[in-house]
Amino acid sequence: MSGAGENSRVGHVFRKGLLRRRKAYWLDSGTLHWRIGAVAGHCAISAIDRIDIDASGRGCRIRQKDGRTHTIRDIYWFMWTREERHRWGGFERRSATYDNFVNTLTRRHQRVQAPPGEA
Repeated sequence: MSGAGENSRVGHVFRKGLLRRRKAYWLDSGTLHWRIGAVAGHCAISAIDRIDIDASGRGCRIRQKDGRTHTIRDIYWFMWTREERHRWGGFERRSATYDNFVNTLTRRHQRVQAPPGEA
């Protein structure tokens, strides 16, 4: 299932393993949205405690203030679905959407966390 937000200008879709669920993350003004398989959720960017980008630059971890974590990668593994079976077992790097998503999220998070008058 794919929503309009998943294909937005500031969105990223990935599957970090061959037998893993498809994950989609996207931003809508001050909100981070996600869909993991068929389960959807969201949180305000102000509810994010920290964003850690790994040394390779190919993944990041988002930690919410309530303790929930999201791990985002730049890789997409193709599954045995009608749309993807011709590429089954292969993967691609989705660095363009990943970099745009993480950079935008980081900027928005810094703006929300900045003291009044510094944003």
